[in-house]
Amino acid sequence: MRLKRMQLGAAAVLAVCAALLGSTAHSTPAYAISGACFYYPDSGNHAALNAWNGGPAVKVYHSCADPNDRFTILFPGGGNVQLEFTGGGSNNGKCIGDTNNDQNNASTGLTGCSPAGWGTLFTEQTSGCGSGQLAFKNNHWNGYLGPPNPYSDGSEFFLNNFGFFCFTIA
Repeated sequence: MRLKRMQLGAAAVLAVCAALLGSTAHSTPAYAISGACFYYPDSGNHAALNAWNGGPAVKVYHSCADPNDRFTILFPGGGNVQLEFTGGGSNNGKCIGDTNNDQNNASTGLTGCSPAGWGTLFTEQTSGCGSGQLAFKNNHWNGYLGPPNPYSDGSEFFLNNFGFFCFTIA
C-alpha cells in the first residue's frame, strides 16, 4: 500500500513538472532586461532606440527620458532574440523589425513578435563591445542594427549595417 502511494506521488510530481515545462519552454518567452533604454553611445552623443510618437516607426532620439525608449529583450528560441517595445500605447508588445513588415525595407519599425515578423529576429553579440554592451545582428538582413552616419533626432535606424553598433542598456 505504501509503495503504491509513493508511485502515485512520483507520477503526480512528474506530471506537474511535464506540464510546467511544456507550458513555459515553448509558449512563454523568457525575459532578460525589461523596459530598458537601448542607446548607441557616440562620443557623448546618444542614438537611443525610440518608438517615434509611440511607433510604429523606430527612430533615433538623443536621450532615455521617454516611455517611447523602453524595450525588452525576448528569447523566442533557437539562439535568437527580439526587441519588444514595452513603453505603452497601441504599439506596446510589438517588436523591432522591417518597417511595415515589408521584407524589402531595412529601416526599423514595430511589427508582430509572434509569429516573428520580417526582420524581428536577431542574434546578440558581445565580442568587440564594452562591458555590459550588446550588438544585434539581424537574421533577415545579415547586417547590424544601428543608426545611419551621420544621424540626428528622427533619423531612421537600419537593420543592414555592415559594421556593428554596441548598445548600452540603461
